[in-house]
Amino acid sequence: MPNDAPANTAELRAQLAAARASAALHAKRGELLVHERDQMHQVMIQIRGSLFWRATFPARVLVDLCRTNSSRRTQLRMVMGRARDIANDEGWPAVWRRGRAFLHARKTPSTTAASGQALGSPPATDAHLLLAANVLIVAELSIVQCAKYRVWQKQTMFGLLGMPARVVNWTDDLACRSALATASFVILYRVPADKQVLALITMARALRVPVWYDLDDLIFDRDLYLQDRNVRALPAAAREGVLGGAPLYRQALLACDGAIASTPSLARAMLAAGVPETLVVENALDEETLTIAENLPKAPPNDGIIIGYGSGSRTHDGDFMQAAPALLAVLRARPQARLRLIGEVTLPAIFADVAAQIECLPATGFASYLHTLAACDISLAPLEPSPFNDAKSNIKFLEAAILGVPSICSPRAHFAEAVDASCGFLADTDAAWEAALLALIDDSELRAKLAQAAQARVRARYTPAAIAQAQLRNLVAKIDAPPAKDLDLLMVNRCFPPQFLTAAAATIAGTAHALARRANTRVSVVTSVDRFTAHGTLTRYDEDGIAVFAIPVPAADAILAFDNPLAAEHFGAILDATQPAIVHFYDIAGMGVALVKTCRSRGIPYVITLHDTWWLCARGTMMREDRSHCRQITINPRACTACLPLARYLDTRATLLGYALEYAALLIAPSDAHRALYLANGADPARIVTLPDGITMPAQPRRPRASGKIRFCYAGGLAPEDGFQVLARALANWPRDAFDIHLINSPHDGLDWHRQPVIADLGGTVRIANPDDATRHDEFFANIDVVLYPAQAPVGVGGVVHEALVRQVWVITTACGGPAEPVMDGKNGQVLPLDANAAVWRAAIGHALHNSTPIFDTTRPALTGIISIDQHTDTLHEILRKKCAPTPRRHMA
Repeated sequence: MPNDAPANTAELRAQLAAARASAALHAKRGELLVHERDQMHQVMIQIRGSLFWRATFPARVLVDLCRTNSSRRTQLRMVMGRARDIANDEGWPAVWRRGRAFLHARKTPSTTAASGQALGSPPATDAHLLLAANVLIVAELSIVQCAKYRVWQKQTMFGLLGMPARVVNWTDDLACRSALATASFVILYRVPADKQVLALITMARALRVPVWYDLDDLIFDRDLYLQDRNVRALPAAAREGVLGGAPLYRQALLACDGAIASTPSLARAMLAAGVPETLVVENALDEETLTIAENLPKAPPNDGIIIGYGSGSRTHDGDFMQAAPALLAVLRARPQARLRLIGEVTLPAIFADVAAQIECLPATGFASYLHTLAACDISLAPLEPSPFNDAKSNIKFLEAAILGVPSICSPRAHFAEAVDASCGFLADTDAAWEAALLALIDDSELRAKLAQAAQARVRARYTPAAIAQAQLRNLVAKIDAPPAKDLDLLMVNRCFPPQFLTAAAATIAGTAHALARRANTRVSVVTSVDRFTAHGTLTRYDEDGIAVFAIPVPAADAILAFDNPLAAEHFGAILDATQPAIVHFYDIAGMGVALVKTCRSRGIPYVITLHDTWWLCARGTMMREDRSHCRQITINPRACTACLPLARYLDTRATLLGYALEYAALLIAPSDAHRALYLANGADPARIVTLPDGITMPAQPRRPRASGKIRFCYAGGLAPEDGFQVLARALANWPRDAFDIHLINSPHDGLDWHRQPVIADLGGTVRIANPDDATRHDEFFANIDVVLYPAQAPVGVGGVVHEALVRQVWVITTACGGPAEPVMDGKNGQVLPLDANAAVWRAAIGHALHNSTPIFDTTRPALTGIISIDQHTDTLHEILRKKCAPTPRRHMA
């Protein structure tokens, strides 16, 4: 019924909130499990690399083979079966070659980020010019009342000024370092110069993030601390425990750029210690305290007058003695007066004859304490004279005032600033204490008048909003927000320099830099990094002027590869810090589709470039386990289940990735073939466009070459979808002088052809080249006649094929999609079937060798579908601008 609609909506929202909370909870649990798994994996690597493990290998194999149900025996049967299959297809020499290659690969250390490759350069730009203004508070949270006034209150006050502030416990080192990557300002509250704190300050300096220190006590000066009688009265061991931390607090304080004090006296002591700049932000009456005060039930009049005193610990016994003589005299002179002590107080023996007028209550929670204090008629705030107490906050006066209870306070510095004769009493001698007590006990109208004035004063000056506007705003003014841009873009790709790169990732990196050079455009990048390289934390670095955020991802996991809530939490912090107007997703395998959901939850539009088939295929390549193309156009989940029989998550994966595609502002296909593939799987034709990747165009025409030995080139990798295994069989057993075959090393992918035993069986003369940058493409392709591209699965981007075609280099490729689209059979190359086997490839190579005239002819028809990097960038920039409205960065109110 219509009347039920609001209730149903509320229930749906509650269910959504509960689902998100549950997902976040299990994400945290999953993060711990992943961390434990990774640690165990590292331990196993160390064990298996040890001399003991290698020495005992024969014994372990023998024991395993003797078992009834031997897993080793099953493995041997599987290996022998596979060897027979290879021998039947390729002959027994191929078995030997593959065996050698497998053993060599196991010995070759990885050169990816997992090997400990360093991340990029430290940022060269101040954080506040890159990130939306925000504050990270790294705090000591174990002292509840201190955290209440100096941490949680400050977070609230920053929020009132429009600036987000996060709070992290200083003992959670991983969380602190991850949060630092997206912070534009850091506040350290009451933390010692622990090793991890000093490391955090060093990291902040590297990231060009200002760090300020916040304190509410004079705990950094041992000499001034000792002037406090309460400290001197402690047993030697306890006293040294209190004083021992002073040098560490002082070191942390002086390591920062500035300091925040709760009182002017404390700020002056900080300056005297050597802090370059200080700012006073007083304690306030937060929402909890104000709510309790407003909701207190009206208490019946007391039977007599109750004088209240609250003590946090026995270290305040010396403070109590400031008022003790006067209290004793007043209790004797006014039998109707009673003393209520709350918390730990050592009552002097002189009070024995008035013990019936004294009530001792144990320490309670904050709300109970306020209820107890509100039932008093007079509140006491005695503090002995000392630099330590002069630095203390006047919070006892504030709490009593908001409850409507008049106060008598020692005239310590911060109390003297807040209290005068119109709203309370200041007393510094026994006579003054006694006179103030008697005046309040004997005059109910005076009590009411002072209480009313004190309450009005603290409501006007000491609320979070008042302190934020009057004091914290001075700090906020130091945290500038970066200027707004016409296009504020966040690009996401799992690889980005200097981490390991694929050819597609190198193209994306070039696009990012080209966009960043555009006027009034800001580009930031999110990439991934191995958990151990990043020590499990989110990291920010600089890559040629672009701010790059590296999200730590665990080792390969079938489910986390497409839905990784651990990465989503980091990504949410990055979105809040960069505040992009639009997000551009490329390859997000490993980081997962949860990143897309995070964009949706924040209302940020996004586009997706469909570089590959990962969005459709759980393997990401549309290759079966037997290394053949699955031949699907419209994906059939049942066929996928047959391909991955243990993957019970396929339906869920399709749902999640389908959701991401459906709600994208635009889908970008790098080729018409890829666009057709995604259209066949439900993409909206109006929301998917073709935009080829840009390439480096030739600077000069190709020099004609009338004849000579054909120079082939293979520039791919060793993955099954690259098709090198097919090509290797086609190239085998040719005479050494029949042709040259150029193979390209790819150190980012860990590919070094010098270490591949298979090249010994290739025919022709093998030449191995190291990769060149884009400025030398002309020089490289001038020495190539034919590019061989034996891809065995759909490929979106043109890459090396398009680079070759624009330089008049002949191309022989499979009908793999994007690379083959500009190839005109017999005019600038040859297109073979996608499933072309070694015999078909051998025939094509032989045809090229015997019919080289068209290969050497450089007068070829014009190409279509190939664009330059500048053309790609121009079009992409316009697409992104149209799909987002300029969003100004967060400015302070």
